Amino acid sequence: MASVNTHRDDENWHYSYHAVAFIDILGQKDAFKQIVKVPTEQEGHQQLIKALKDTVGFVEFLRNGFKDCFATYSQTTGGEKRVPQEFLEEYLNSKRTT
Repeated sequence: MASVNTHRDDENWHYSYHAVAFIDILGQKDAFKQIVKVPTEQEGHQQLIKALKDTVGFVEFLRNGFKDCFATYSQTTGGEKRVPQEFLEEYLNSKRTT
C-alpha cells in the first residue's frame, strides 16, 4: 500500500463552509430511458439532442443562478457596518471566499 504524506509545507490552512448539491433533474431519467441505442435516423437523433439540451440547459441555468447569487452576495453592500467590530474580520474573510 502506498504511503500518503499528510504533512504540508504550507501550514496556513483556511477552513470555510461549502454547499454541495446532488440534483435529480425531473424527467431526465424518463427522457433517456426512451433512447435505447445511439440513434442512426434523424428522428431518434432529434430525440437525443432534445434530451441532452433539456438536461444541459437546466444544469447551465442552475449554475448561472448560483453564480449570480454568490456574486451578488460577495459584493460590498454596506452590511459590514452592522457587524460587531469583533466579528468584522471574519465577516469580511467570508465574503472573499465565495
